Amino acid sequence: MVDPRLTVCTVVHTLDRDERLRLISARKATPRERRQYEGMR
Repeated sequence: MVDPRLTVCTVVHTLDRDERLRLISARKATPRERRQYEGMR
């Protein structure tokens, strides 16, 4: 079974930077998550 968190990361990774930042804001991501997404660029 696919880990849902992995799916979310994959979807986020395919978004462009602005969409990704909007998604992070909408999710109220923790600073740790935000750093994680920023590192995926």
